[in-house]
Amino acid sequence: MQKGKKTVQDITVTPYLQIIDFKTELVGEDLTIKYRVRAPLLSRNDVNIGNLYWVRFFISFTMYCGNGNNSNIGFGEWHNPEYNGRKELNRRWTDVINDEGGNGVDTSPEYTLGPITLKRGYLYRVRGGANTNTGSSRPYNYSEIVEIDLR
Repeated sequence: MQKGKKTVQDITVTPYLQIIDFKTELVGEDLTIKYRVRAPLLSRNDVNIGNLYWVRFFISFTMYCGNGNNSNIGFGEWHNPEYNGRKELNRRWTDVINDEGGNGVDTSPEYTLGPITLKRGYLYRVRGGANTNTGSSRPYNYSEIVEIDLR
């Protein structure tokens, strides 16, 4: 590179996980959250990205909604009670994508939380997240944040 010259490099990044089909439904004060998890690399090549480790739902009073930023609103851990009170799945992708509702290629069945009753008078922020067991810190991939306004 020469001084004063500008160079542009576009880099395409494919995440291990994507949160897709994220939906919230509010009926009165009852909130239901749903989403699926997609692992795009599984459909492109035969890579081992590790097990789907955690599927989590996050609810917060602040704009920093995510792991470590949940508000303790009285729901405890936000997980699907269908999983016997566990948020830890630690399941192989071949099992996840072949579950009823999975697409058999790279996408999980739909995970659901709710309905949970929210308290009036607050602005809630909600999102979904998931991670794999490929690292010691297991960072999350998240959905967008959706605001639920009950003020």
